[in-house]
Amino acid sequence: MDNFNNFETIDFRELFSILIKRKWYAISFFILVFLLSLIYVITQVPVYSSSSTVMIKLEPPRVLPLSTAVDLSQTDYWFARDYYNTQIKIIKSRKLAQKVIERLQLKSPEDTEKLMEPNLLLTKIDVQPVKDTQLVNIISFDTNPQMAKMLVNVFAEEYSQLNLEERVSVAETAVKWLSKRLDAMKRTLKDTEMKLYTFRKENDLISITNEEELLKDKFTIVNKNYNMARSERATNEAMYSYYTKLYKNNSDNYVNLLSIFNDDVLEKLQLDLLNLQEEKSTLSHYLLSNHPKMKKINLQIDYIKSRIKGEIENILNMYKSNYKLTLVKEKNLKKLIEEYKDEVLSLNKKMAQFKDLELEVDKNQQLYNLLLQKLKENDIATHLKENNISVVEKGKLPVSPVKPRVKIILLLSILLGLFGGVGIAIFVNYIDNTINTQDDIEKYVHLPVIGIVPSLTAEEVELVRKDKFPFFHPKSTSSEHIRSVRTSLLFMSADKPLKTIALTSSFPLEGKSTLVSNIAIAMAQNDSKTIIIDADLRRGRLHSTFNVKREKGITNLITNQYLLDEVIQKTEVNNLDIIVRGPVPPNPAELLGSSKMKSIIEELKTRYDRIIIDTPPIIPVTDPLVISKLVDGVIVVVKIGKVSRESVRKSKEKLQSVNANILGVILNDLDFANQGYGYNYYSSYYYSSDDESDEL
Repeated sequence: MDNFNNFETIDFRELFSILIKRKWYAISFFILVFLLSLIYVITQVPVYSSSSTVMIKLEPPRVLPLSTAVDLSQTDYWFARDYYNTQIKIIKSRKLAQKVIERLQLKSPEDTEKLMEPNLLLTKIDVQPVKDTQLVNIISFDTNPQMAKMLVNVFAEEYSQLNLEERVSVAETAVKWLSKRLDAMKRTLKDTEMKLYTFRKENDLISITNEEELLKDKFTIVNKNYNMARSERATNEAMYSYYTKLYKNNSDNYVNLLSIFNDDVLEKLQLDLLNLQEEKSTLSHYLLSNHPKMKKINLQIDYIKSRIKGEIENILNMYKSNYKLTLVKEKNLKKLIEEYKDEVLSLNKKMAQFKDLELEVDKNQQLYNLLLQKLKENDIATHLKENNISVVEKGKLPVSPVKPRVKIILLLSILLGLFGGVGIAIFVNYIDNTINTQDDIEKYVHLPVIGIVPSLTAEEVELVRKDKFPFFHPKSTSSEHIRSVRTSLLFMSADKPLKTIALTSSFPLEGKSTLVSNIAIAMAQNDSKTIIIDADLRRGRLHSTFNVKREKGITNLITNQYLLDEVIQKTEVNNLDIIVRGPVPPNPAELLGSSKMKSIIEELKTRYDRIIIDTPPIIPVTDPLVISKLVDGVIVVVKIGKVSRESVRKSKEKLQSVNANILGVILNDLDFANQGYGYNYYSSYYYSSDDESDEL
């Protein structure tokens, strides 16, 4: 958790450092945005606004000829939304704008002889519905407050009047249309009523309901009789068949059938037959068969039997006759039922036709009544002039402009300037590939930082001889940093002190020569016998720094024109001597890489504690590579914000290619004021240290 907090703190400080370092980008952007906003506010013509509120009620479209009254307040959301959107479009229509222009006689700004274009006027009008209400705000904008008030009020009035005119116009049109339709419907109604009357008269349907009921009763009675006749016919048929079959089966002895017939005559004949048979039986005991009495009895018995037979045949004929009669009756009733069915179907057909005609009459009557009602409603509407648009609140005279919104614009410009400035600072820092901090060296070049030399403070700029600050201004901040570099060099190799040190840079104008003179002075002030060699044979300027002669220098010594003692010159600084570059040779690299140069350095090591060599930039020429082989170590000078990371890496690679001992990097011209909290604290430490020394 602590590491996480530290990480957040480091990020914040890094951001703060970036802002401090790139503050002029942020400040410039902020000032630019604020000035542009201020200029915009100043140059804008004040615009005034006035608002009028109108109520748009949802009402049924009663002028429609064939619609019933519908409460639109009960309709769905989508209809209400479309209705209000339509009204808003009407308010912002060219037609309404033209009416306002004509009423106010608004002139065109290009040609005062012509009226204003509706589209131009509509740019000054806005419409805003009030949420969850039937209210709509009409808003006008104009550079003249009086005109802003007049515009919005006239717009509201003309909108209400336009809506009323539309409603009256539609109502009048509807009245004309309804009148024509009502006349036509009246004729249609009379025609259908006449058809109904004629049909009833032709089909004798004066009381069609009674006739239908009577026919239904008759049909019920006949159907009942038919069912009874069928049952009776079936019974007679069954009896006739049964007795006929018995008669045929007992034709030889039909006397046996007497018991099955329930008939008085047969019962009497049967009794007579039994008496005669009994008398015959008695006589047969003492009379012969041919006896007259016996013959007489036999004749009587035969006569009785013949009568019995005849009676049975009569009964069978009666059953047959009953069967035939019931069969005829059944057929007649069935025929009558069919006739009634035809009558019922015919009556039903007539009833259907009658009901169709009656329904058509009712329908036409309803349409006629509805048209008559709508005609009355619309006739009333044309005279009543009812309007669902009303002005709730008129526009008032504005007292202050709404545009430009000075406070908001300036506030937004401040916010945009602040955030945009921060963004630009971060962006510039992101695209900046130059070395700006010690972290850049360690992260991208992977070399240690020996020391940091700050930019001159405001007080130091007024001083002279910045290349000899430790000598002329030993208590200055810059001098203190030079001594810090000296200390780092002294402790870099405690067992084997660094006697020969070469300073180089990637490009010219990075402050390499100035650091050579200042470091050498700091070494001499530490009681180290020190000598400077100006090995920048092309553009060396150390002779000017120490105000010595340039004629005898290292080039003369290498070419054996002078002896070592003849080219060594004293400086005004105790323990510090110098060998200047001398005349510019045609082949500097060959001279510096010669054995003579090596022997000179070896000789100087015996005489001096420290040898500081100024070399040319490493990217343009190879001279520093030659010198790096002859010294104990090489220091790369990097000017803050001037050299790219790639250039410093290339300088490092070139030195490594010859196995040079790279001691590290000195960051030159670091502006502590632009580096954030850490560097400011570091710088203030030295200032306070100087002050305390003064006090002591």
